[in-house]
Amino acid sequence: MHEFINRDSVLRRVARSVGLSEQISATLADMVGAALPGVAKATQVVGGLLYGQAKKAVARHRTLSECEILGDLLDADADFETLSYLPYLLAWELDRLPQPRVRAMVLLDTFEEVTSRSTRDLERWLQRSVFLMPNVLFVITGLGLKRS
Repeated sequence: MHEFINRDSVLRRVARSVGLSEQISATLADMVGAALPGVAKATQVVGGLLYGQAKKAVARHRTLSECEILGDLLDADADFETLSYLPYLLAWELDRLPQPRVRAMVLLDTFEEVTSRSTRDLERWLQRSVFLMPNVLFVITGLGLKRS
């Protein structure tokens, strides 16, 4: 419609002076709203859903491009080895917070319980967590040696 009106200079001047294109658009919107009242609402709902999904897709793409290992973690099996990298994601998220950044601290008491297990899995997980979270303060204490 706009192209047709803009082709002829006389028609263009008259249309602009009376606001012809706005009047036609308003009339069509009123006709659709009156004839099909549910269509306008459905269009609004569908448009809102599409916008929400597009926004999520853009955020997901941005996050995958900014976080180095997130894509690999999402593709890997959810085993103990893969899940032990989740502290990296927490540290990455803490690092992205605006200033002043939130400070995080992990307090672990009785370190003897970690080292006295038959397997070293928990100790390795703790070491990896400390390594992967340089922006988190870890305070690890123990009971100390008992004197007899």
